[in-house]
Amino acid sequence: MHSKSDLRLRGITIISLIASVETGDPAMNALFEVVQGLQNEKLLQEQSDNTRRGLSDVVTLRDNDPVFRAHNPDWATHDGRYLSIMPGSLPLGFKAERILVGVRERKGCGQGGEQHYVQRMVPNHDDNLWERCRLAWEMRHNGMPIKKIMEATRLYKNASGYDHFFENRIYTTHGAENAISSRASIDSTQH
Repeated sequence: MHSKSDLRLRGITIISLIASVETGDPAMNALFEVVQGLQNEKLLQEQSDNTRRGLSDVVTLRDNDPVFRAHNPDWATHDGRYLSIMPGSLPLGFKAERILVGVRERKGCGQGGEQHYVQRMVPNHDDNLWERCRLAWEMRHNGMPIKKIMEATRLYKNASGYDHFFENRIYTTHGAENAISSRASIDSTQH
């Protein structure tokens, strides 16, 4: 709202891409613009809330969820474990495994819906990457300098990559099936 006022003060005409009410009365037009702006803010907040809720629902999905089980009846576990779903790019040592978690019903789609796939984070054993990550953590836990870790694991080209690697808590998550290091190990590496 304030940015529109600032643009107008600078003599810039704003042309809305959405049809708006033009009454011919500048005061009424300003009132309609304020109401439209408030409505837009409310819609953005709703969209943000829905996105946050949706991400939370997907990331906290467990292997005993009935909808998940309906699409994955042969899943290896059935004891309430998290599925290790992680949106976005994955940390070093992990790779994505696509899994079907449900079907999204769309308005006006008629029958069926769109299958909803997400990426599951699993250890990446290609080129012994997972094992080299584990070795880096073991060496760090044993007090080895970054230079020696770099030479042994060749995970990053420079030391700053290892700084971020050892700061990433994903490698030490309590109870995580894929945790590389124990809690005691991360505590000892972060002086």
